[in-house]
Amino acid sequence: GGCLASRYWHYLDSTRAVFLSWPDYYQGYSVETAPSVDGPWTPSDAALFLQDGGNSVAIPTNSDQQYFRLHHP
Repeated sequence: GGCLASRYWHYLDSTRAVFLSWPDYYQGYSVETAPSVDGPWTPSDAALFLQDGGNSVAIPTNSDQQYFRLHHP
């Protein structure tokens, strides 16, 4: 497996969500979240959708600190 750090993200303050997007040629990646950079990493249950030719996901944040990564099994 491998990981891909996403440089495409936006914090939506009014909805307390993070919007992640990455190019569509990265097929088979899923978003994982963790309370610290060291983990533990768990799969996000947020639904992926296509937008502007790329993969996107909006993840609600429920803490002051949360980490995200793209993971390919």
